[in-house]
Amino acid sequence: MASPPKRDQLLWLLGAAALAVLFAQTWTRAHRPGGIDLTTYLEAARAVQRVENPYALSLAFPYVYPPFFAFALIPLAYVPADLALLIWFTASVGAIVWACHEVLMLAYPELRARSVTPFLATLFAVAYTVFQSNLRNAQVNFIIVALAIAALRARATPARGVDWALATVIKIVPGVLAPYYVCRREWRTCAMAALALIALCLAPAVTLGAQVVSLHREYATTFLAGSFAGAGQELDFSLGGMLALAVGAEGRWVRLLGVALPVAIAFVADCRAGRTARVNAFAFALYLAVIPLASPKSEVHHLAFALPAAALAFGAVWFELERRQPLPALLVMTLTTYLAALLVQAWTGPLLFVSLCALTGGLCALMTRKI
Repeated sequence: MASPPKRDQLLWLLGAAALAVLFAQTWTRAHRPGGIDLTTYLEAARAVQRVENPYALSLAFPYVYPPFFAFALIPLAYVPADLALLIWFTASVGAIVWACHEVLMLAYPELRARSVTPFLATLFAVAYTVFQSNLRNAQVNFIIVALAIAALRARATPARGVDWALATVIKIVPGVLAPYYVCRREWRTCAMAALALIALCLAPAVTLGAQVVSLHREYATTFLAGSFAGAGQELDFSLGGMLALAVGAEGRWVRLLGVALPVAIAFVADCRAGRTARVNAFAFALYLAVIPLASPKSEVHHLAFALPAAALAFGAVWFELERRQPLPALLVMTLTTYLAALLVQAWTGPLLFVSLCALTGGLCALMTRKI
């Protein structure tokens, strides 16, 4: 049997080979007419540099993020296209590997003396579809997850607030972490995040001037408000989508309820849990994991936000740190329904919904134990 270092080296080589295949797919898609999401990000950055409205661009994929994200990418927009793609791909992979490793170490510090490579390799292999969706489309989700985990591991209040604000100003969904800080009465972190968020929202005024105000208004009215329409989605595994399916009707109230309920359930579970470093990691990952359930728009790449939760829940069983029911049963349900969703296209949405519910249930079970 190979020694652990050789085994880990082999896994890293296999991982590098898989990433090479994914990068080849990403490179091919980036050179098709219309490009990929990164194409849109960089065109939006060039528009902001030219003092133009990034939401008015005629692109295959419209720009649907706050103005700050385009402003922050201005330096990358003037790097040669293929090099920019390689930088983004590498940064995304590094971000999610770092985030999952760090959340494991925060929850289970006893693992520092053990190799977690086989576990992470297995986790990422099972989640290959999630990786493929994020990487070959050059999505920003992995970077947002890493910024959120950076806020969790930061010791200083200013760093926690700024990291959280950075994640939220790129894509608003990390705002669901607010109950985590409220539950712990971290008012200074919330205040620092609010101040940083205001400063970051105003930063694009460097190039856009007073136009930055109208652009934020346009973002709020066209994307945020429009995302609650809900109709016309081919894939919908959010709670709002399941409620609409159950009642046989769409509507803003259905989507709003679908946003509020998962966050409220996570908050109740958080309030009932203890306040150890381990439980804090569980709770933080739980709030991230409810993002795909709460999001009014369901996309496979949104499952990136559930990866830290999957790392913690499955890691507890893998490393034999937790075997008590109902965790193993919930994780079996998570895995089987997730794999079934990949195979049965007609039921992909409901099966992914069940898988996410089982995973978040497993986190709740871990949180409420006396650990």
